[in-house]
Amino acid sequence: VYSGVRMVAYEHIRDSVLGRNEDASFPLWKAVLGSMMAGAIGQFVASPTDLVKVQMQMEGRRRLEGKPPRVCGVPHAFMKIITEGGIRGLWAGWVPNVQRAALVNLGDLATYDTVKHFLLRNTALDDSCLCHGLSR
Repeated sequence: VYSGVRMVAYEHIRDSVLGRNEDASFPLWKAVLGSMMAGAIGQFVASPTDLVKVQMQMEGRRRLEGKPPRVCGVPHAFMKIITEGGIRGLWAGWVPNVQRAALVNLGDLATYDTVKHFLLRNTALDDSCLCHGLSR
C-alpha cells in the first residue's frame, strides 16, 4: 500500500501540483518538497495496514512465549481495532510514522528523481532500466 501510494502521489505532485520549469527541469527544492509530501501521504494511507502488521508480528512473539493469542488473523485484527478505538483507532500513532516517512522519502525519492533526470539530461542514456538502476 505504502510504496504504491507514495510513487503515484510523487508523480502527481511533481507533474501537476508543483510543475516543472519552462525548460522541463525539476529543481531540487521541488523534488525535496514533493518527495516529503508523497511519503507523508503514502504513510497516512497505509497507517491502518501498518498497525495491523505490527499487531500480527506481536502475535507471533506472544505465541513463542506461550501466551494466548489476542487476534486470529488480519480481518480479526482490523475488527478488534475498530471495535476498541473506532475508525480513528486505525490511525493510532500516525503522526510519528508520517514524519518518519516524509524524511525517508526526502532521501529516497528526491535523490532518485534528481539523479535520474541529471543522467537523462547529461548523458546519452535513455529512460531505461539501466538509467533507473544507476539512479538508485
